[in-house]
Amino acid sequence: MKTIAIFAHNPGITEFVNDLTDSHLDDMPTCGVFAVKANVTHWKLFAASEKEFLFLIIPEMSSKEQSVEVSDTTGDAIKYKYLR
Repeated sequence: MKTIAIFAHNPGITEFVNDLTDSHLDDMPTCGVFAVKANVTHWKLFAASEKEFLFLIIPEMSSKEQSVEVSDTTGDAIKYKYLR
């Protein structure tokens, strides 16, 4: 398996995103995309694997905005690239 997409509604998707990595979102926006990378060979290994945040896309961002801040679990703000 190379790629998988999961679609869901709040509050579940926000909780799921926050459980994946050290990043933290207060509220996953409608139509937002949060991508992570996990080096696994089978889906059943995903939960226990180390995951790396790749990107966050928020539809409300203008094309001029190039980054968005997301807090990590320590409360420190992290800037992530906005991919268009």
